[in-house]
Amino acid sequence: MKKLNNLISLSMINLRTNKKIELDGFIFTREGGYYRRGNTTPDNPERWLHRYVWHKHKGPIPDGYSVHHRDEDKTNNAIENLELLSFEDHAKHHGKNVKTDNSHLTEKIQLRLDTVNMIDKDYIRVLECFSGDGVIWDEVKKLTPKNIKILRMDQKPDKTGVYLKGDNLKFMKSMDFSVFDIVDLDAYGSPFKQLEIVFEKQYKGIVHCTFIQSVMGNLDRKFLEQLGYPKRMIEKTPTLFSKNGMVKMERWLAKKGVKNITGFFIERKNYFYF
Repeated sequence: MKKLNNLISLSMINLRTNKKIELDGFIFTREGGYYRRGNTTPDNPERWLHRYVWHKHKGPIPDGYSVHHRDEDKTNNAIENLELLSFEDHAKHHGKNVKTDNSHLTEKIQLRLDTVNMIDKDYIRVLECFSGDGVIWDEVKKLTPKNIKILRMDQKPDKTGVYLKGDNLKFMKSMDFSVFDIVDLDAYGSPFKQLEIVFEKQYKGIVHCTFIQSVMGNLDRKFLEQLGYPKRMIEKTPTLFSKNGMVKMERWLAKKGVKNITGFFIERKNYFYF
């Protein structure tokens, strides 16, 4: 009996440390802590093991929800260890700041998932210029079979994971944008200066933007000047020319050749791509 118990224990250890796990005839390979299979079936469209297990036992996963490991162990994919959480609740559980970096998280994830599905490639490279803790793209990666590689940047020094720490403007100026399929500007306010670099580089891929204007938020003076507002008048009454920020942003993008934008426009919080 002692020898049998030792074999059982050894089997569990191997299950939790191996890079590959077999279940129902499928091979799930470990990627970033989670396990993923290479193909799907009509009866279960989920590629990630924890989502596959949930679908197998509980049925389809509703839009806007993640499958969470109760004990925080990504290798423990027993159904008893899994639960459904909304994107927002999942982010809060892991200590993410959903009130600032990730307000309207569901909408942000949906927009990025839409653009990932638009790209006719299985391997997609993303430049994430305001990455925070990487919550948005972590969720997107769980919802698509495509292989997504992300270069993260953030000015704040206390974020989780691996990222370039510092001013994204300095990094962006020296980068070759042609290697990226998506540039993500999930800004804390206006991404005008970052967008200038994107257009200077003549980038041809998809650009995601978050453009948030506070009630008293003044728009960048250079931005207003490029729209044709006289410099002296802007300096005299800046608040007057800072009204209807998103309307002005659409005009500025049109001047850059952008014909259509798609997104969610919620009061002064605007999430879109072009």
